[in-house]
Amino acid sequence: MSVQFRPITGREDGDWFDEEEPFRIPPSYMLVDNGLAWAWSPNGCYRCSFRYLESAMVFTFLDRWGYRHDRIVAWNVLDDMGFLSRAFKIQIGRELSVRTNYSKRMGESYLAVNCSHCGAIQGVNFIINDYLGRGGVFSNPRYDSIPIQVKRLPLLTRDKPGTYRWAFEDPFTRDVPARRLVAGPPVSFPPGPHVTESFAMEPSGKTIRP
Repeated sequence: MSVQFRPITGREDGDWFDEEEPFRIPPSYMLVDNGLAWAWSPNGCYRCSFRYLESAMVFTFLDRWGYRHDRIVAWNVLDDMGFLSRAFKIQIGRELSVRTNYSKRMGESYLAVNCSHCGAIQGVNFIINDYLGRGGVFSNPRYDSIPIQVKRLPLLTRDKPGTYRWAFEDPFTRDVPARRLVAGPPVSFPPGPHVTESFAMEPSGKTIRP
């Protein structure tokens, strides 16, 4: 006795379904938490070797089956989308040395991590991607055991599910295992002389697109 296993994608003669393409349900997620993610760089600045702070934002999603997904998103991704207020950027500049700087490799200026000692930009390809095997704490497999500190922020979007492509498909985003995330108290930096709210995340009337 023999048993024949046949796919049900409709791509072969005699299949159970005759659609030209298989039916695909688009992914859907609910954003349930977000915050600042940071850790001391294990590599040090390429220019002065100072151990600077690597940082980004981390977003926690639940998919339609209830599974958790933690995604690291680079500063330039959120800034390009217009989701970071001026007040917020002033604060992360002071506390995390995140500022707009020019990258020769990228050929453009963008919001990025900078060395707090010499001011050199630390390229997003090294912070978020393990470029040339020289990535940092978020991206290099060698540093997978280093914990990542998380400071919670107010939730940045409406309470509804969506695809959140900006967090899952942009090349400057990546998965991070939940075991590496160490939660600290919510962010509460005192406002500076030109800041009316500590880490004001409201961007000019925009909300993050699901």
